[in-house]
Amino acid sequence: ALFLALFVWILISGKERAYLEKALDINVEYYNVSQNIDVVSVKPDKVRLTLRGTSRELEEITDKDFKIKIDLKGVTESSIANYFAEDNLQVPEGMNIDSFDHRIHPKMIEIIIKELVTREVAVRVRYVGRFKRGIKLISRRVVPDNVKIFGYNSQIDSIDSVEAVESIKLSEI
Repeated sequence: ALFLALFVWILISGKERAYLEKALDINVEYYNVSQNIDVVSVKPDKVRLTLRGTSRELEEITDKDFKIKIDLKGVTESSIANYFAEDNLQVPEGMNIDSFDHRIHPKMIEIIIKELVTREVAVRVRYVGRFKRGIKLISRRVVPDNVKIFGYNSQIDSIDSVEAVESIKLSEI
């Protein structure tokens, strides 16, 4: 009986002290995005956190306990930003991540951000052909003469005007 009790104690205490590794895939999130900003891509969108600890320490831990949250407050222009994953790792309350042997891969997260702008540009009308004999143009007016366009600053920065969808055929006037 003593031998059996000793065997069970060694089996149980050995299991508690056994070190395991647990790999968790954690989603990368961002917040505080300005209204004039569009997050074009986040690479990678998941980070692998590998924890090493006793089976008792690791049995209750899941990937939902951790988050990588990146604060984009103050980002107002187009850019490519790099963030350290570990600096943005949020752990469960009361947990000290440094008490575990841990690794994060990849270590860097790249976020591509583009600035959205609204710009007012002139409307241009294309005229095709010539007036019939005896008709002369005295004045012309385009309504609306300006329109607002919206998009990435890098795309609309060079746009000075837009052209009407349909041309005006002068021979039909």
